[in-house]
Amino acid sequence: YQRRVRGVFGWKGLSFDLAEIIKNKASWRKLCTETKENIDKELLKMENKETALRFVIPRYELLSEESLEHIQRTFNFPVVIKPIFGAGKIGVKKICSFSELMKHFEENKLKPKPFGDFLVEEYFEGSEVDIDMLVQDNELKFACISDNFPALGDNFMEAGGQIPATLISGEEKEALLCMAKEFSKCGLRSGCLHFEARCRKRREDNQNGQQYFVVEVMAIELNLRIGGAEVFSFVLSAHRVNLVRESVRIALGFPVQLRAPHQPTSVQREPHTKSKMENSSKRGAVVLSFVVVRTFKRRVPVIFLVHDFLLIF
Repeated sequence: YQRRVRGVFGWKGLSFDLAEIIKNKASWRKLCTETKENIDKELLKMENKETALRFVIPRYELLSEESLEHIQRTFNFPVVIKPIFGAGKIGVKKICSFSELMKHFEENKLKPKPFGDFLVEEYFEGSEVDIDMLVQDNELKFACISDNFPALGDNFMEAGGQIPATLISGEEKEALLCMAKEFSKCGLRSGCLHFEARCRKRREDNQNGQQYFVVEVMAIELNLRIGGAEVFSFVLSAHRVNLVRESVRIALGFPVQLRAPHQPTSVQREPHTKSKMENSSKRGAVVLSFVVVRTFKRRVPVIFLVHDFLLIF
């Protein structure tokens, strides 16, 4: 409810209306489509004769009895299915054929859907990264990219990662940061954000038969909060940026204060496991309910930023 309260009282923070759009993965894809023109314009400015830059939106459709024929006719497999609400890779799966998709549909059509309907989108092959961002008054103040190591199995559970990113090219990093910068301008206002994306670099032939590179970036999802699990300590160790402190400064209307640029420290993290994610969620729920009860007598703008911080643990 924090973004709703902020909207009512006009406090600094993230847009409640936009939060409602982004948390729904189907409407998030529509926002990507609306933002694509601006991203494409900025990427075009960065291109050269050797490299073309592209922002990709995978073909997507809500899974239903009515949409199955359209998916079979127009989609390229493999695809990814995911509930339109939810987090932590819950319910996300790679599907390699239409028969496998039909099997999934038949097995789940009568079951309760605690995280909403399923979204089907074409699978984008590429390197997965996280982008942690600080945005103030729709201006990108800080952004860093970290690698996700290849996932374990078809449920996309992360097998660890490292910061700063070293498994992708410089052109991929520039395209990702350009994409993040344009999304920060689309009305998010102010706050700490956690972006998940994919990218790839490949060769193509032009009309004259000459080869050039094509860099493609795809936005998976945007979380309007500090990243979970190890993200806080991850960014602090590598870049000396305290996302919690800067989020509080943003909430209180103070300018972001970043240290002088320096060579980032390389840090690696362990794989995410299902039990680890579940335990993290349980700890977060307990602490959150305790804080809401204890701190409502204090200054409300600070409460909601502390609320964000405690969700990390």
